[in-house]
Amino acid sequence: MTKFPRPEEIHLFMGGHGWIFQSKANTGVMHATPDGTWPIYARDTHTAMVGRFPIPVSHAQIRLYEAAKSAGYALQSVHYSRYHHHWVEYQHYDDPDIRWVNYFDRGRAVHFYPRANYGFPQSAGCVELPKSAAHKVYGLIHYGTPVTVSHAAIGPWDPPGSKYLKQPLNIKPIHLAYREIAAKSTALSVHLQLVETSVSDANH
Repeated sequence: MTKFPRPEEIHLFMGGHGWIFQSKANTGVMHATPDGTWPIYARDTHTAMVGRFPIPVSHAQIRLYEAAKSAGYALQSVHYSRYHHHWVEYQHYDDPDIRWVNYFDRGRAVHFYPRANYGFPQSAGCVELPKSAAHKVYGLIHYGTPVTVSHAAIGPWDPPGSKYLKQPLNIKPIHLAYREIAAKSTALSVHLQLVETSVSDANH
């Protein structure tokens, strides 16, 4: 995954085939997707994502809010936080239909997310792809596949339309079920144990 030059893009490398796929992609706003390399540790064809999205807030807006509050105006309580050297206000999100998900760094994942366009930071930290690209990527990477997020391109890339990608993708989704280990969980972290694994022959 390369952030510069724009547009942001994802590139897949496979031993014996070289660079086999590329697509526009999105990373997180305000540097929410750090540079580094991580292995894919969990995958799902369909899941829900819940979290908080950082909305930038200007210093002028904060000063105005504090001045009105000091003057005794009845204001709705607003909580501002510092996020990567920016003042932000968090907005809750609950997306129930996220497809072709590959987790690589804590809650960050490579997955499909519907956007009007792609190629620049828009997410809360994940790497977002168009639907067709996310489906192809899901069929080409696996558990343990390293995901590298790089500030600058490391090409060169082969042109799109690799012969390898024209072969049918044999995707067998793996569904996992987890159970919370209450004795090890806290208010800040949840410990899970894998209790069930099943493989489906049908795409959903």
